[in-house]
Amino acid sequence: MPEVQIDFDKKVNTSAQIGDEVYWILAGPNGEFDWANKENIQNVGYPISGVGINSDQSGETGFINIQYPAGSPTWNPPPPLAFVMFAKDNRANMSSLVGYYAKAKFENNSKERAELFIVSAEIKESSQ
Repeated sequence: MPEVQIDFDKKVNTSAQIGDEVYWILAGPNGEFDWANKENIQNVGYPISGVGINSDQSGETGFINIQYPAGSPTWNPPPPLAFVMFAKDNRANMSSLVGYYAKAKFENNSKERAELFIVSAEIKESSQ
């Protein structure tokens, strides 16, 4: 499969990883973005296949690689000066608690008085 490298003049966000979807949007005449119209946000069509940092004379720049099938009609590369963003697959990148059991023990080993201000937990009923 052919691979294309999209270069940036800054480092790529550290959260970007292989498998993330890539989107782009063009700025309006005054440099603004029309986020309200979802048709303005374009999907590149294929996920990130590699992320890296280039070092050049002006400092660090970044790039992402995208592999796509040759002659693919769904390949939609971002044009120059487009704002490029990425989105994670929420099936694999959940930020909630995972597991069935948790135990916590709070202990004060000091002879001084201590006060615990807050403890919180995310508790979710099992689906079964």
